[in-house]
Amino acid sequence: MKLDNDMLTRLGKSAGLEVNLAALPAERTFQEVGLDSMALINLMYAIEDELGLTLTTEEMLEINSIADMQRLIGRRLGEGG
Repeated sequence: MKLDNDMLTRLGKSAGLEVNLAALPAERTFQEVGLDSMALINLMYAIEDELGLTLTTEEMLEINSIADMQRLIGRRLGEGG
């Protein structure tokens, strides 16, 4: 699933992130932009709130970049990826 810029911005705001997810290259890691484990937990909750997907801790550990997040969400929504 390709998350559009509006959704990425909403996820970031919902998670309380200081970085605009829509402005990041998809393959840049969250660590490279300074997101810590608490920020990723907040992002997990934002995905649940905005997309209605409940992610496991193991699934969240798979997410290191926006591209990873798109693949995981696509897989969870049954779109492959």
